[in-house]
Amino acid sequence: MTCIIALRNDGKVHMGADHAISNSFGGVHLNGEKLKRFPSGVVVGFSGALALQNSIEEVLIKPETGFTTIDISTDDGSLLDVFNLLKETASSTGNGELLLAQNTTIVYMGNIAGWHRVKAEFHCIGNGAPVALGAMHVLSKCSPRRRIERSIEAAATHIMGVGVAKKCDYVEV
Repeated sequence: MTCIIALRNDGKVHMGADHAISNSFGGVHLNGEKLKRFPSGVVVGFSGALALQNSIEEVLIKPETGFTTIDISTDDGSLLDVFNLLKETASSTGNGELLLAQNTTIVYMGNIAGWHRVKAEFHCIGNGAPVALGAMHVLSKCSPRRRIERSIEAAATHIMGVGVAKKCDYVEV
């Protein structure tokens, strides 16, 4: 199961992600990190094959890619480069989605769906997203951190049958 959430609240973006990584044999490991902060301050949440995450991280972390100084609120050229990299990498590893956040901007990217800046208060990706979206609405009076953590827990319980998400990353962008 994967569930990545970005929530815009009080002039900040908060992100959370579960740690469940499944392998091709049906096993689940609960120690995968799905959020990565880059030198530019952009936080990226990865959903899809681990090979996709590794390939994209490897390219984005190199200084010559320009991702070290990107401003996702205005720089459509760099975002298009990242999207093209996602499409190219996902063609050999399967479907993939990214959720990017910087300052108050949230950007969604899917290798099939394209990319756009998210105008809504929050956005979720991964196969846990439908459950998390519902939970995010129900938990609207909670603090951002609690809202994200409880929504990921609900997704894990519903999708995987696991009582509690063993570990959840949380970052304030």
